[in-house]
Amino acid sequence: MTRISHPDALAHLEDRMVATFGVGHREYDAGTAMHPVPKAHLNTAIRIAETSGILRMLGAWDSERRKSNAGKKAIIPLSALVVLYLLNAQMGIGVSYKELARTLAYRFSHEHFVTLGVRVTEGDPHHWYKRISDTTYRLISLMNPTPTPLRKILNAEQFAMLLRSMAAPEAMALQHRNQERLDDFCNALVHASYRALPLDLREKYKGNIAIDATMVPIRGPRNSASKEGSRSNPNPLAGRYRRDGSHGGIGAATDVAAYELETSAMIWNSPGENAAFPSLVTEIGCHAPGKLVGYAAAMSARHKNLGFDRFVLAVDRAYNYEKIENFHVPLAKLGVDAVFDYQANDLGVQSHYADLILVDGNWYVGWMPEQLISASSESAKADEAMEKAKSVIYQFDHPSGRNGPTSEQVADAKKTIADISAGEPTLKQRLAFREPYRMIPKGRRDADGYQRFSYPPISQMMVRPKNPPQVTSITIPPVLPETESIAAGTASARKPKTDQSKNTRGKSQPLKFAQHLRYKSEKWTAWFAMRNLVESSNNILKTPEHGDIENVRKRSGRGYAATYFALAVAVVASNMRRIATFFHSEAERIQRAASPTRARRRRDERGTPLAKTRPTAASEPLG
Repeated sequence: MTRISHPDALAHLEDRMVATFGVGHREYDAGTAMHPVPKAHLNTAIRIAETSGILRMLGAWDSERRKSNAGKKAIIPLSALVVLYLLNAQMGIGVSYKELARTLAYRFSHEHFVTLGVRVTEGDPHHWYKRISDTTYRLISLMNPTPTPLRKILNAEQFAMLLRSMAAPEAMALQHRNQERLDDFCNALVHASYRALPLDLREKYKGNIAIDATMVPIRGPRNSASKEGSRSNPNPLAGRYRRDGSHGGIGAATDVAAYELETSAMIWNSPGENAAFPSLVTEIGCHAPGKLVGYAAAMSARHKNLGFDRFVLAVDRAYNYEKIENFHVPLAKLGVDAVFDYQANDLGVQSHYADLILVDGNWYVGWMPEQLISASSESAKADEAMEKAKSVIYQFDHPSGRNGPTSEQVADAKKTIADISAGEPTLKQRLAFREPYRMIPKGRRDADGYQRFSYPPISQMMVRPKNPPQVTSITIPPVLPETESIAAGTASARKPKTDQSKNTRGKSQPLKFAQHLRYKSEKWTAWFAMRNLVESSNNILKTPEHGDIENVRKRSGRGYAATYFALAVAVVASNMRRIATFFHSEAERIQRAASPTRARRRRDERGTPLAKTRPTAASEPLG
């Protein structure tokens, strides 16, 4: 990092660090390199626990569980355990029972025990290991939606009995309650780390996010891909992850025993703006690989509760290809504007309403020429052909010993590339020529997802309708209206074949594909590119400094709830480190702006510095 020396920049950095971490930047840096407990991390862990609301949650849940207040007080209170997890995560040493016990045995002083309310007892790491393990299980039991045996591997009969017991109405009600508790608890911690960002920076942020999932491996072998039969992992409900498709393992040898961590990351208020605030994680979820249905909508709802009215959500195809009731309808009612991509076979006409057609996510008048409608699908086919042609040439230039492409195939590939490159400007022009036919949105969607549009000026169109519309605007519902026969399933929602044309045949529900930006436009491309921020964020979580979530040795607790909790504290630690890094970058910008820029010294054609010229006095004669 750049050394901060300018007085204004240094003062700004000190104010930020003291206000957020309780120490100056030098003590913060020194503390992170020391073996004892850094004061900055302990201050942060306590503040996160106190401001998150989890202490109230744990108190209420524990009181509900206890039959009475009789008995000895716990040596490690649940609140102290959470602080301990947050502390270890920030220190980068992991939240395994071993390292948590070493913190109590070696890193804590008497003052630390008193601060956290931990009863001071003599004990080595082995002693504290048992205390940590038991207290963690006590914490997890308050919010565990899948209370399964985790210390033995179940055979087929035992697993079948477990599934039957979990299917009982009482068990399902408990699962639902505890899942809500677990989501609330873990996200309360993450929200507290977001609120640690200074108010002036949070006020600059408009709420835009990107959501994506990343694989989190767990200890032990893979369970069977079958939904029945004996298990192989002590966690009988653990899923299998595969890289391709929806990521749900189907039995391949390359599958991994894992969960998926779902995260929402802050993206910029507009493309290119990257210095107003750091990109933090604001929401998380955890689920079996490939089981992401409903998570984006639920996370968007929680994100809105942070105080955002309207915001943009960028996602990949895995989300917008959910059923509309799980993704599109909830987002429309939340007022969220989504930015997403399409599969090649879904380009072109996607839906219709009145005299309008939905093409590549945007509404156009129904008389837009076919050659403009087909431009996107032709462009997608051209891209696919281009990739195949490039692959043929690469294989020819990098032989692998197998039967590679022939010289004739290479010649055909080069011709394909040349033809596509020559026609590319024309395809782009055809996409741009759609604009005069594009409906003009009036405001934004209402609370029920309805959107009003104005008809574009007919005078600007090359092709004009035989029967111009008699109205100047139209309101489009999020879901096509259904008659009683359609709702009953006795009739199709699509137009009869006799009423269909090439431009009206399409998918039945417009909300499935509609988005507010013109697909593949420069603006859409810039907004969709910010989805990379959540991918970068998930990759950062895999580094040792930001949680190391792929390292199974850094977390001990087995089972879904324990894994979810460990991931939450890793995200909190990453957010706090991102905040500190942003403060330093902010100070660097102030220093650069305040420091005078030295003029570059001139050089001759061989790169030799020219001699400095002595300035001429005003009274000195020339010549």
